[in-house]
Amino acid sequence: MGAFLDRHAVTDISSAVRQQLHLEAVHNKRDRNGALPLGHWVEDGTIYCVLDAPDAHAVCLHHHDRGLNCDDLHALPEISGTRPLTGTDEAIVRAEIARIWHRRADGTA
Repeated sequence: MGAFLDRHAVTDISSAVRQQLHLEAVHNKRDRNGALPLGHWVEDGTIYCVLDAPDAHAVCLHHHDRGLNCDDLHALPEISGTRPLTGTDEAIVRAEIARIWHRRADGTA
């Protein structure tokens, strides 16, 4: 298993799917593809998803089953993949969000 991170515009996710994602995470539910939500962050109209899964394909199937795109997926080999995320894991995820998606045009954070 490995941990993966991706993002979606909140407006692209229906309230029913947001509720489903929340309940899957709260109840520690692994889907039929082997994907388990570890955490979600909502910032500036974007939801960031962290999942534990056998591989990237399983994450994409998880998203597809919920009507979500899977076109900006990143592996997170540095985190433990446990739920709930540890403080260290959460800090790594937030640093990766900043590194991947919050860099300025000149390449600096």
